[in-house]
Amino acid sequence: MISIWKITIAHHSFFSSLRFYAFLLLLFELFLCSPMAPRQNSPDTDSPFYVHPCESPTSLTISPKLDGSNYLKWDRSMQRALGTKNKLVFIDGSTPIPDFDDLNRRAWERCNYLLHAWILNSVSESIAQTIVFHDTAISAWEDLKEHFAKVDPVRISTLRSSYNQQS
Repeated sequence: MISIWKITIAHHSFFSSLRFYAFLLLLFELFLCSPMAPRQNSPDTDSPFYVHPCESPTSLTISPKLDGSNYLKWDRSMQRALGTKNKLVFIDGSTPIPDFDDLNRRAWERCNYLLHAWILNSVSESIAQTIVFHDTAISAWEDLKEHFAKVDPVRISTLRSSYNQQS
C-alpha cells in the first residue's frame, strides 16, 4: 500500500510542476526570514551595517519614482524608508567611508551598493542614467539634491498668486 502511495505522489502533476518548486522556494524564504529561524551569533541589528537576509536591491519601493518635478516628496519618502532600515547615516554624511584596511570596509561597501541600488530603483529611467556611474550612494544622493532641490522662484510666485486668488 505504501509503494502505491509513493508512486501516486511521484506522478502527481503538482510535484512535478513549477508550482511545487515555487512552493518550496516560498517555504525556504519564509523560514529564512522568519524571526524563529536559527541565528548564528546574534548580529547587532541596531548597527547601520546590518543587512537583514530578506533585504535586496528590490526590497525598497518608493512611489512615485523621482521624475524631476516631485523631488521634495521623493526625498521625504526616501528618508523615511531609509530611516526605517537604519541607513540614513550613509546619505547624510555622518558615516565616513572606512579606509581600505578598516574591518568595516566590506560591510560599508555592501550597504553602499544596496543603497545605491535602492536609489537607482526609486528614480525614473532617464534620471537613473545620470547617477548610475557614481561610486557611492551619498554622491548619487547629493547629485540628485543638487539638480532637483533648487527653489524655482517662478513656481513660487505662481503658487502664491494662485493661493491669493483663492483666498
